[in-house]
Amino acid sequence: MIPVLYILVFLLILGLLSHTPYVTRKTELFGVSIPSRAADHEQCRRLRAFYRGGMLLAGAGLAVAAALGFRLWGIGRAAGALGFSAALGGCGLAGFLLYLACRRRAKRLKDEMDWGAGAEAELLVVDTESPLGDTLSPAWLLLYLLIPVLTSIAIGLAWPFAADPLPLHYDALGRVDRTAPKTIAAVLSLLLGQALVLLVCAGAFFAVRHGKRQIDAADAEASRSRERRFRRIMSASVLFGGALLGAFLGGLQVLTLLGLSARLISALSLALTLSIALGAALLFALVGQGGSRLRAPAKVRPGAANRDDDRHWKLGCFYRNGEDPAVFVEKRFGLGYTLNWARPAAWIILAALLLVITGTVLFIGSA
Repeated sequence: MIPVLYILVFLLILGLLSHTPYVTRKTELFGVSIPSRAADHEQCRRLRAFYRGGMLLAGAGLAVAAALGFRLWGIGRAAGALGFSAALGGCGLAGFLLYLACRRRAKRLKDEMDWGAGAEAELLVVDTESPLGDTLSPAWLLLYLLIPVLTSIAIGLAWPFAADPLPLHYDALGRVDRTAPKTIAAVLSLLLGQALVLLVCAGAFFAVRHGKRQIDAADAEASRSRERRFRRIMSASVLFGGALLGAFLGGLQVLTLLGLSARLISALSLALTLSIALGAALLFALVGQGGSRLRAPAKVRPGAANRDDDRHWKLGCFYRNGEDPAVFVEKRFGLGYTLNWARPAAWIILAALLLVITGTVLFIGSA
């Protein structure tokens, strides 16, 4: 059961990574801004296909290597299971290296085709209406306070039946590899893990809510419509997806206390990972970056292009623009948001996140 889930998770994540260029905005080619009219250029299509083929080839090679690891060391040993994690890490590294190679080619292509030489009128379109009505109300985050409360009540009811010591962590094969005495501190460590997940999801919700809106100058009305629908879909997905994830983790904690099989707990955790990856894949396919795959009536403005701000993006991944007041900005490759590292608030957010994660890990480790 568990090896099958490993394989499914790996294949789904590989599919997500290999098709990232197809869900990114058409005006961004591997972190390089291009005009709307160039999005379907033959060279652009070839570059996207090259990335997809390279990722699938690398994924196939890594999958074979992981399978050999299982074969040599056996599924009954942790070394074989670690092949899964190594394969995922290898996919991430291969994807980044391929991205850098494709980005260099995209920059050369942009220069060769004079796509950034002022052939079009560069415009910056700003939506002056408040973005706060585009997302769900933050009042829904009260769910994130209710879930730990309900989990605590359920743990209290299950406490008399809990084993001593309590299992706190499982290895890749579904075996208990860390326990703690049956104390309140151990219970708090379980609740802190759940709270950390909910906190990250709440942060993602506010990133969607307050993130910089990106309007395509060549088709402003349709772009604005897609952007607003995108924010509503993403805010709902992040908010309710986070609530379901928190509730699921709370349920696993209670089942662990009641003595559910460690192997079944591990299988449920992998099934959760698979569900998250599947949900992300559907969101990628249906919505796209900034709602780029959503349909809206087109009203193209000939000769208009977005303002070229490539100089503010390092490697197409890291955004630094002191003139931009936005703290959260859309990624240029893939779905989601990143930070404007020229804003002090970005570093405060990063420091706070690292502090919370480190404190949580240290507390759990000492439980």
